[in-house]
Amino acid sequence: MYSMRFKISMLAGFKEVAVLSLALSFTALINMNVVLPGYIASLGGNVALIGLAYSLRSFVRCFARLFSGIYSQRIGGRRSIIIGLLIKASAFYLIFSAENIIMVVVGILVLSISEGFIEPTFLSSTADMVGELGAIGTAFGVAFTIRRAPSVIAPIFTGYVADSWDVRQVFLIAILFSLLGVPLSLKVKFKEKCELNGKYTFKMIGSIMNRPFIMLLIAVTTLSTAFSAYNPYLSYWVTNELKYGYASLGMILTAGSIIGIFSRIYIGYISDRIGHINTLTLVGAVRAIATSTLTLASDPLSITISYALRSSVMAAPSRNALISTLCERRYLNMAYSLVGIFMDVGRIIGPTLVGSIISLYGFTYGFAAIAILYTIFIFTLIILKMTLKGRGGDR
Repeated sequence: MYSMRFKISMLAGFKEVAVLSLALSFTALINMNVVLPGYIASLGGNVALIGLAYSLRSFVRCFARLFSGIYSQRIGGRRSIIIGLLIKASAFYLIFSAENIIMVVVGILVLSISEGFIEPTFLSSTADMVGELGAIGTAFGVAFTIRRAPSVIAPIFTGYVADSWDVRQVFLIAILFSLLGVPLSLKVKFKEKCELNGKYTFKMIGSIMNRPFIMLLIAVTTLSTAFSAYNPYLSYWVTNELKYGYASLGMILTAGSIIGIFSRIYIGYISDRIGHINTLTLVGAVRAIATSTLTLASDPLSITISYALRSSVMAAPSRNALISTLCERRYLNMAYSLVGIFMDVGRIIGPTLVGSIISLYGFTYGFAAIAILYTIFIFTLIILKMTLKGRGGDR
């Protein structure tokens, strides 16, 4: 009887995770990295300005995440998701109607506010819906797979719209996709955490900030510094430096997206089996190797192989499962917000740092710098694992 109730609870939890992920999946049909760097360049921007725009996006998202972490319980998970989707639609409209770079940047910053509202609520709600039933890595694998499934065709779809019609039409379609998630999110049964009444104090935040969690923050900052610089400059390199079209870039990114969809499932499963830290270490090693190969690549086939290798290991399921094991459940929303803030710090540093290296020394040195960052990420995880072993755990 207990086993049957356990299975029913598990299926119910996974069902809610699936519905929430589906509600947020529509905008994944648009791959902004395909068109946004080139769009900024078409309005007179250069590599440095592109990096600055991406860094500012992450800077604003930090504050949006903090606001979400503090107040999302007060306004409720459902309202946080709906508000985030409406703000996202407004951001795409600003970019669509922009006549200069300033308006595009404003649209990008508004987009970052929507992400700050949505992400912590999505992550903490996913952990809550599965609860103490176990298989948290698999649950996040399922959640991210459903949410990112449209990204398989997103690069081709986005590239086709940009090449066949106009780049602006991409942002117009994105408005529609953002609004489609609103009615579906109304069907999600959120588990509201009322014991804190939406109020966090510095003492509560301090209770999260033990040594393992601080090491995790350092690790995710390094990781996000690396991956935040990868996509925009890969897109810029392919279209503006190597002179391939948006359609070719779309094909390259699609190959990685197809592998990435399956990766989120098997990485989540592997993470539950061999440990979240061990899995993240594997992610760092594979991505360091994949990025290093770009220093020797110049044709679409070799770039596709490199990008596919990088996409074969996704960090999100293991990272978010690890967070859920390091913190009490009542503090999860704040924990995910804090991790998101430090990831945004990495996103602020990454594009500007690597963009400066590329401007001074070229793309080969830029990709080499990203590979070095992944190596630093691995060493940070080793220290985190040693810290947890000293406390009686190694996950």
